[in-house]
Amino acid sequence: LLAKAATLILPDKAQEKTDEDKWFEEIASSQHVLGSSVVAINSLKEDVHSMLKLAMENLEESFDVMIGSREIYLPEIEEREEKIDLYNAKISRKISKALSLEHSAESTNTLNHLFLIIGNIERVGDHAMNLAGYAAVMKSKGLHFSETALDEISQMKKICLESLQELFDTTPKNRLQVLGETTVWEQQIDDTTALYR
Repeated sequence: LLAKAATLILPDKAQEKTDEDKWFEEIASSQHVLGSSVVAINSLKEDVHSMLKLAMENLEESFDVMIGSREIYLPEIEEREEKIDLYNAKISRKISKALSLEHSAESTNTLNHLFLIIGNIERVGDHAMNLAGYAAVMKSKGLHFSETALDEISQMKKICLESLQELFDTTPKNRLQVLGETTVWEQQIDDTTALYR
């Protein structure tokens, strides 16, 4: 009985490595000139970029569904939302592993910011999913937006997608400019909301 319990608690078989474990081992064992942390951060940024692209696609499609310029096809939106959630989980685990490498203060700060960014992207994906869900409910009940509401939604779509596209296209050279523009976009959304209330 004790032997059986021991094999359950301490199995002989090696556990299968996760994709994140394999990624980390490859990064940690690399002899890259720039160092492991730079390679890890660049890899993470690529993943974040892919995650943001999915969130942007969902947001655009959800706004289009809300204003009636596109038929509701929730399975596509739901599938992308699941991918966004998976990216969030995998990137979070990768960041945790990457934080165990030796870093400069700047690299640690970058990793912490990436963690905040993926949380925000995940929220954008959730909002897009909610918009599509509301549109589906409205359609099933035969409800429609007023012209004023459609105009507001169109303005919000334009501002949101333009701001996300700017973030998507951000380079180290224009990073500060884009951060400054973020305040402008946020104010535009606030002004649009106040205008239509």
